[in-house]
Amino acid sequence: MKSYDPMCAPDPQTWLALDEDTRLALVHEYHHTAGFPLQEDSLHVACHVMAETQLATNQPAFVRSSLARLMQEGLNRGDAINAICMVLSWNVSDSADGGYAVVEQDYEKDLNEMTAEEYRVQCEGMGPPEYDELPDEEEDALLDKLNNMDSDAYLDDLEEHELEDLEDLEFNELDMEDDGFLHGIPDEEDEPGGAAGKP
Repeated sequence: MKSYDPMCAPDPQTWLALDEDTRLALVHEYHHTAGFPLQEDSLHVACHVMAETQLATNQPAFVRSSLARLMQEGLNRGDAINAICMVLSWNVSDSADGGYAVVEQDYEKDLNEMTAEEYRVQCEGMGPPEYDELPDEEEDALLDKLNNMDSDAYLDDLEEHELEDLEDLEFNELDMEDDGFLHGIPDEEDEPGGAAGKP
């Protein structure tokens, strides 16, 4: 198996014959090629691998039926896999062996409640991957810099890579009272068709 594409189900025997590192590398390369470069230890990548392995082994069995249901509701396979990965990301915790552990009962409950419409709602206003995060120390450093930023400088003081990272953070996570941080970003009422432009 030379490449991975979530739009096409990998052959179960071929997928399971790969070691974990190879699976992770294939999923990581897919996202990089698709224009969504992720970090090597991305939770999003790990969830893709877990989901595909669960589908290949049919363990737990409810994952296959959930995939079929989500696709019947209108999602393509890639989005249906992302929906499953999103639910996985809510239910994983670090395990003693350095991997991830999942509480199957909670995972099944949340996956049964996930619908195509709910997935679309969850994705509104978010960039892919929807639930991937910066490493805690990098996120904390960026937030500290923003909180201490000269209000006259705004975004100009950020390095290029920090601006890219900022796109992955929701503004409501920033502990900033000064609306000046958003200088240059129009409020909804100032946008064409916004509140100010409505009759």
